[in-house]
Amino acid sequence: MFQHYVLYSLNEMNKINHNTDKDDYKKETLIKVIDDYKIGTIFCSEIDNMVKYKDTPMRKNDDKIYNTWSVGGMLSEALDKTELAYGLQNKYIKPIIPKNMIDKKKMELLPRYKNQQYDVLFLKKIGMKNKLNSICPILDNNGKIKFKNFKGNLIHHGETFEMANYFGRKAPLMTYVYKINKYADESIKNFFMNNKTSDDQDIKMWVLSECNSFHVLDNINKKKNDKIIGHDSIGCTIYCGKQKVDRIFWCGSILSDTDKNVDANFTPTIIQVAAGLLSGLSYIMEDKNKNRGLLEPCDLDTTYILQKSIPLLGKFFFTEIPKELFIGKLEYEFV
Repeated sequence: MFQHYVLYSLNEMNKINHNTDKDDYKKETLIKVIDDYKIGTIFCSEIDNMVKYKDTPMRKNDDKIYNTWSVGGMLSEALDKTELAYGLQNKYIKPIIPKNMIDKKKMELLPRYKNQQYDVLFLKKIGMKNKLNSICPILDNNGKIKFKNFKGNLIHHGETFEMANYFGRKAPLMTYVYKINKYADESIKNFFMNNKTSDDQDIKMWVLSECNSFHVLDNINKKKNDKIIGHDSIGCTIYCGKQKVDRIFWCGSILSDTDKNVDANFTPTIIQVAAGLLSGLSYIMEDKNKNRGLLEPCDLDTTYILQKSIPLLGKFFFTEIPKELFIGKLEYEFV
């Protein structure tokens, strides 16, 4: 869904800029929006705010890794070294990343093509140890929308590379900034503390081989105190400006366990993923699309995808975030 949050946002920004209600999803139009607004950075910003109904501290000797969706899927992304994609001619605001955190040797291995439009910045550390500031909307205790500053992990996601390829030389710097679920965060730290590994080991393969330690926090046959409640906020945060952040936009979904379309056995995160998958599957099953061959997500009709998925996404909206509410800096942090 990340691609369509971005495309929808750029279309809405174009309508604001030209004071029109007419949609225009042509690639050349959306690329021009990048220059019109001086968009230098786009994060997929996610905050997993799911907690147990009776929130209890995690035991230090608990040797399981928890998550509100696939543990293996989350670890396969979190234990990859961070990669950030960006267009070679996008000169607008970018996160500050110290040079000593950039893997220059890996950068040298990346093939350079004559007509290359975008590049990939490799960092030395895995996603769980890299963080950036971002901002996105969440729900307060009364169910009202408020904006939250947070530090999120730079988790590997293939969508950022597709978007960089789509926008080419004008592509903003893109990465996934993810504040993972508190139980996932604590349990991963506990697991590594209780199972010492050296830097020379292939940590990713070692952990994924320990899948008997994985536990998905769902609500299947759970008693009330153990049920998972809360919401998941996921969308794109768009930073505009040349030398500093001048404007911030966001588009995405905030889905709560209390939304009527969330099955009592599962969490909002699972529903958000399913909404994207099912809307894409619906699109390719339409008679008019059956002979189109291989399609990338950006090739799918954004209006169609959103019309199919929005009924499942809880609070879906596009908004401008007042820049003064972003109290952090676009600055890398190693943890």
